[in-house]
Amino acid sequence: MCDHGKFRAKVHAVKLQVHVPTCVQNTTLNYNYVVPRSLTDVCRQIVQTDRTNKLERDWRGPFYFAMGADPQLGLWDAWSRGACSTSGTTWERELALTHEAVRALNLLRPRPRFLALCGDLVHDMPGQPKRNEQMQDLRDALRNLDPAIPLVLVPGNHDLGNEPTTGSIESYRQAWGDDYFSFWVGGVRFLVLNSQFFVSTKACRRESEEHNNWLGKELAECTVLIILQHIPLFLSTPDEEDGYFNIPLDLRQQLIEKFQQAGPFLSWMILIRTKCFVSTTSRRINL
Repeated sequence: MCDHGKFRAKVHAVKLQVHVPTCVQNTTLNYNYVVPRSLTDVCRQIVQTDRTNKLERDWRGPFYFAMGADPQLGLWDAWSRGACSTSGTTWERELALTHEAVRALNLLRPRPRFLALCGDLVHDMPGQPKRNEQMQDLRDALRNLDPAIPLVLVPGNHDLGNEPTTGSIESYRQAWGDDYFSFWVGGVRFLVLNSQFFVSTKACRRESEEHNNWLGKELAECTVLIILQHIPLFLSTPDEEDGYFNIPLDLRQQLIEKFQQAGPFLSWMILIRTKCFVSTTSRRINL
């Protein structure tokens, strides 16, 4: 929920371990709804409103959005074999949980303004054998999401590779849509970041520079800001040591300073693997 008076923010975090009420466990939700070529075309109905309709720039009262991460079809199989870096050959368990999450989301009233999936959409990284099958099954699972709930997709390391390349970035864009963008909802500016650029740019320096230039321009225009990304700035404290699950310290401090200079901000990320919810706030936010 976002409450502009004190700028409070609350996210309905739909993790994979989602409870579905008994009354709907045997209910089939059917929609005559065709998923576009890129699922993020759905969210662009909202994304483009700040260009065609000024209403989303204005505060019209509290609202909420839903957030999840790491559907990561194929993870359980690779994890069970103790080989997480290998291809996941089966993903029935993750697929069932994704269907449950979609069904739970469809029951929410009032509906969330949008659903953000913050990365690791599938387990197989670029070049691994089951990737395309996993991606297609995830698309099929998301078909049943209520069309009134726009979908915002955020790229993760399994979507772009631990060391993204020009080719892997372009493949993601062709499959899912833009890897970074901004949009207004209810008077709040949302930025979707490609956090892989904060980890490795050796094979994508041009794309990283374009991302950084875009981010600088976006921050210059923001007043109230919510940031969506896959890799969190930090897990516990802003000055914690570098690790696999956070942004390197030097860059982290630079980003936090930039975000604070832009205005009140929140940085949201759900990390399913460590069951950690991370919230970063400037001192000007009264939570």
